[in-house]
Formats: sequence, structure tokens, C-alpha cells
Amino acid sequence: MVDRWGAAIGAGGALLGVALTGGFNLLRGRQEFRDKEAERSEQRKIMHREARREAYLDVLRKYHEADRKIQELWKIRPGPDSEVPVDPIVLETDAAILDLREACANVILEGPDEVARAAHGLWTACEEVSTVTNEIAFANHGSDQRLFQLAADEQSALEAERHSARGQFMRAASDAIGGRAPGFD
Repeated sequence: MVDRWGAAIGAGGALLGVALTGGFNLLRGRQEFRDKEAERSEQRKIMHREARREAYLDVLRKYHEADRKIQELWKIRPGPDSEVPVDPIVLETDAAILDLREACANVILEGPDEVARAAHGLWTACEEVSTVTNEIAFANHGSDQRLFQLAADEQSALEAERHSARGQFMRAASDAIGGRAPGFD
């Protein structure tokens, strides 16, 4: 009888041991799954942050190219009449602003909304300069003055708006990628 009880207790202990080992393995497996899932989620966040950063940097590169062209554009003189071909810098400026618009469209896709709005504002401010300079050039055919001389007040306002839009974009982009988060010095 003692042998039976001993065998029963031994079998019960073995079953309990197997059950506990299986339970611990199940819990460890679940924890490993959660850890791996958290790691994958963190990797996705890092990749998304890097994609945003690249999109934001592309906007700034395109903006600086457009800025350089806009500065040259303000220095041209209107043609002697409307039949004269357009100055090449006008076309170059339009192309640079178009490149900026494409970069801003990528930011709109990457988000977030605040950065997308700031990117759109940056592009719009540059586009406004191009529009106004074309209007001034058309209205002043034959003038020997440069565009910035013909529109000093308008130029100041447009340039202030453009530089403000750049600052807004940079602040929004920096916030979006964590550049001004506490401890991110």
C-alpha cells in the first residue's frame, strides 16, 4: 500500500512539475513575445522618425535653393517690353519653388498636421514672392531699376513673411521629431 501511495505521490509530483514547468514556459514565451513586439514597435517609431527627419531636411534644402533664387530674382530689371524673353532667373526661381512644393507634399504625407501646415505656409510664402515679382516686372517694363527698388515696401513684407514661415516650419519640424523634448539636448 505504501508503494502505491508513494507511486501516486511521485506521479502526482511529476505531473505537478510538468504542469508548473509548462506554465512557466508559457509565461516566459508570452513575455518574450511582448518584448519582441515592443522592440518591433520601437524600431517602427525610429524608422518613421528618420523618414520624417529626411523629409523635413529635404524641404529645408529645397527652401534654401529657392531662397537663393529669390534673392537673385529681386535683383533683375524688368525687360524693355513684354516681347523680350523672360529672364532665366525667373524660370529657375519657378523651378526651385516647384521643387520646394514637391518636398512639401512629401511632408504633408509624413505629417504630423502641424508640420504639414507649416510646410504649406513655407511654400505659399515663396510662391507669393514669385507672383509679386512677376507682377512688378510686368507693370514696369522698360524701367532701369531693379525689382527690389520698385517694390521696397512689398519686398520687405514678403521677405518677412517668408522668413517667418521658415521659422514656423523649423519649430514644428523640431517638435515633431523630438528635437526640443526634455532631455534631448
